[in-house]
Amino acid sequence: MEERIDNIQEFQGTPASKIIRQNAIALSAIFIIILVVTHFFQEQLLDASRYFWIGFMLIMFVFIIFTQNQVKEKSNGGIISFGDAFMTGFKVSLWVAIIYAIFNLIFYILIFPNAHEDMLRLAEQSMREQALPEDQIEMGLKVTRWMVSPLGIFISTMVIYPIMGAINSLIAAAFTQRAKR
Repeated sequence: MEERIDNIQEFQGTPASKIIRQNAIALSAIFIIILVVTHFFQEQLLDASRYFWIGFMLIMFVFIIFTQNQVKEKSNGGIISFGDAFMTGFKVSLWVAIIYAIFNLIFYILIFPNAHEDMLRLAEQSMREQALPEDQIEMGLKVTRWMVSPLGIFISTMVIYPIMGAINSLIAAAFTQRAKR
């Protein structure tokens, strides 16, 4: 017979912070592997770059739901409020943003310091293939030059990943929340 838990404080399970950190590290590792692999095929994958972004967000969404369910079951005895589910997902996205942003700095400064030049070349090539006017190409390259710099990648990762994580967490929390049994 299943034991009834009336108060969440009565349940002594795995700390939620441990589950969140472990899953954030695992998700970051997946993103890092994807980054390293795609780096070597960036010319072939240029047209599919928007699909990678969608793929990253879908992977993050699945990991957030997985983490929320783990926290619900292993830390809270099968109960999690909408707010706690949201915060669980948001914390995962914050950890992922920090880990992934730091790795990006290391990757683009120490491991492949000339990668931003390759990305600029590919961006310019893509704009020229679209037959954009020269002034639009120059303006686009100014923005791209900053966005593909190590600092630009670091800052954009630290801003975009938590925002997308918050959106994913809100949606996922609607599915994973569970009131008292």
